[in-house]
Amino acid sequence: MQDSSKTLSPKQRPPRLTDERIESLVKLLDSWGGTLTWEAFIAKIQEQTGYRYTRQALDRHNPIKDAFRDRKDHLANQPKDKTERS
Repeated sequence: MQDSSKTLSPKQRPPRLTDERIESLVKLLDSWGGTLTWEAFIAKIQEQTGYRYTRQALDRHNPIKDAFRDRKDHLANQPKDKTERS
């Protein structure tokens, strides 16, 4: 039997983004590896919490918006793994 405690009906919203939740999401971003997109970030949040937030809801919070941008910039500036053969 599936745990329905986090299953939201179409009209239900995920819980409010408290300072504690925001801090947790910033930590998730700080440890992100690989390609970072809003959709991938939202999917990871849903995987870990069972709640699906919108990009707009997340982007309204400066710590999340700033951490997302900073991590995206950091990942974009990482050297590409080039295995060229001579």
